[in-house]
Amino acid sequence: LAAFAMLIIIGWQSVETRRAAKGAQKAAEFALLQAKHMAASERAWLIINYVSREGDVVDEDGVIELHWTIKNVGNTPAKLLETKARFEVFWDEDLDSADTLPEVPDYGTPIKCNDRILAPQDSIGYFAKWEVRKNGVYSPFVLPADSNQILVICGFGNVKYLDAFDQICESRACDVSFINGHQIADGYHPSPLASAAYNKCT
Repeated sequence: LAAFAMLIIIGWQSVETRRAAKGAQKAAEFALLQAKHMAASERAWLIINYVSREGDVVDEDGVIELHWTIKNVGNTPAKLLETKARFEVFWDEDLDSADTLPEVPDYGTPIKCNDRILAPQDSIGYFAKWEVRKNGVYSPFVLPADSNQILVICGFGNVKYLDAFDQICESRACDVSFINGHQIADGYHPSPLASAAYNKCT
């Protein structure tokens, strides 16, 4: 009888041990979910915007500076690592081409940001000159003095940064604007030319 009672006690202890282990595992899983949720809701989120120059006229030398801004729309500071944007010019008739933009963006040599801190709701700006691409190689674009064509300016860029949880993150964006002759005719709008790789955010 004593041996039978001991077996019952051992069995009960085994069941309780398994139950306690499962409870601890569930508590750990819940804590991990909470930590992930907090990181996602409290981390820095950076977005890229291209600055509209609608109504501006291109200088006589046919070259123009085009600007992009990086804004922290998250809840904690970000440490900027690097950024780069390109402003590629297309002729209007090129928009129907399936290979207008490569599948993977080529940003060129990045601008080092030297661990610049970007506080929540703060912004910082950069600029680049417009370019054209031929056989995969980018070169400066000069607008002809007698141009009367409609051209497309495709801005695509990225920023890499470190968030408050020591995670390396990246934001990308791709928008387009239009130029008619020597006058920029529109602000920037989401680009129909780009694959998902041009708008990926992590």
